[in-house]
Amino acid sequence: PYLLKLLCDPCADSCLQIAAKELNIYCHLDHNFMTASIPSHRLFVHVRRLVAKGHKLDDAVDVEEVTADVPDNYLLCICENGDNLKDRKKGDIVTGIVAIQPTTGEVIFDSFRDCASRSELESRVLRLQPVEILLPSRLSDQSEKLIHSITSMRPIEN
Repeated sequence: PYLLKLLCDPCADSCLQIAAKELNIYCHLDHNFMTASIPSHRLFVHVRRLVAKGHKLDDAVDVEEVTADVPDNYLLCICENGDNLKDRKKGDIVTGIVAIQPTTGEVIFDSFRDCASRSELESRVLRLQPVEILLPSRLSDQSEKLIHSITSMRPIEN
C-alpha cells in the first residue's frame, strides 16, 4: 500500500496525537478512531524520527513487512561532455547521471571520467537497475553500445 494508515482508539489517542505532532502530520477522528496517514515507503524515516525524540515503538509493528513491497524503480538520465576532440577520439569522456526514484523522491547524481570501455557507466547502470533511461540526442558510440547491450539483455516483466 502507498499510504500506511495509523489508527488509534479515541480513548487512548494521545499516542497518535503525540506522533502526529512530532512528525508534523495531520491527525483526525474517522469513524470512532483517531487516524493519521504516512506514505509506507517513508515508514523508516518516521520511525527513526520518533525514536530519536525518545519515543518507543510497539513490538507489534513489523517495519520490514510494511515496506517489503516498495520497489526501487529509478528513472535514469545520462549526459556526456566530450568537447575535447583528443579525449573523444581516445574514448575518454566525462559522464553525468541523475537517477530519481519517484516513489520515495530519492535523487542520486554523479559525474565521473570514464574510459573507452565505459566501465564506470556500466557499474552505475547495473547497480541502479533503472526502469527507464533518458538519453541525449548526441551520445558517444561506446556509451550507446553499452546501453543497448544492457537494455537488450534485461528480461521484460509482464
